[in-house]
Amino acid sequence: MNENKIIGEIGVKIRKLRETHSLSQEEMAIKLEIAQGTLCKIESGEVKKVNFVLIWKICNLFNVGLEHCVENSSRSNQDNKKTAISVSNNPTVNNNFPGSILVEVQRLIEENKQLKAKIAELENGKQQ
Repeated sequence: MNENKIIGEIGVKIRKLRETHSLSQEEMAIKLEIAQGTLCKIESGEVKKVNFVLIWKICNLFNVGLEHCVENSSRSNQDNKKTAISVSNNPTVNNNFPGSILVEVQRLIEENKQLKAKIAELENGKQQ
């Protein structure tokens, strides 16, 4: 999966969250303290990078986990190429995350889901 497709998928997820909560782009942009045009470009996939801190703010705004925005978006990007998520607002980190980090985050998310399912299965077994 190429970076443009990853960005496009993240943008679609962000737009769906905004629309589900009946917010206009302008209202959401104000809450995130960004320009409405920036949000428009993110949602349409026109940007080359999506700021990691901004994605985190969006997830907090809608009370969803970070995996909501990135899950399945980077799963196919299994190589070490730099991906399209950056932390340029962080003064100590001004690079793109290597794809391997996002792949590892995805792996940990999946592992966590499997462990939760196993715990639920064990708890159900004890109750019977």
